[in-house]
Amino acid sequence: MPLPWTDAEVQFTRENWKILPKAEIASRLGKTLYAVTTYAYRHGWSQHAPASTYQHLTEAEKAYIAGIVDGEGHIEIGIGRGRTSKPARYTVSVVISNTDYGLLDWLQRRLPGSYINERVHGKNRKPHWKPAWTLRLHRRGSVLSLLTELLPYLIVKRTRALEAMTAIRGIRSQQWR
Repeated sequence: MPLPWTDAEVQFTRENWKILPKAEIASRLGKTLYAVTTYAYRHGWSQHAPASTYQHLTEAEKAYIAGIVDGEGHIEIGIGRGRTSKPARYTVSVVISNTDYGLLDWLQRRLPGSYINERVHGKNRKPHWKPAWTLRLHRRGSVLSLLTELLPYLIVKRTRALEAMTAIRGIRSQQWR
């Protein structure tokens, strides 16, 4: 089991993440490169896909997006296990499904880090159904940032958002997918 990170190690890594090579950070901390990059990724520091913050949204956009999440979306808190007896792994996502691709495209431009997939209905698809798409935001830091910004405007999904934020803050980083 890996040793927990000290406050000094976290601070050193945060300050040097974009300055020093990752192997150098690992060497100075006495940790493996895998441990350092995994910790950074799970806290939204990955240089390949950094966690997004959503402070750039206007108050009107925050209220509008919160309304869309309340009406057309859901907040997933998932728990899964691998094929072995590994400990549970957690994931938190904000998901919005809609038949209007233009809406999801607008949301994706406003919410960096999100992605759109076509919704597949399989053999249950009815001929009169319109095509549908799903926008998903699942990076831990990005979800926390978005929910923090939307919280004052959420009505229906407010309790679920608070549960998700508590889960993100309370679960050890090694337990995140």
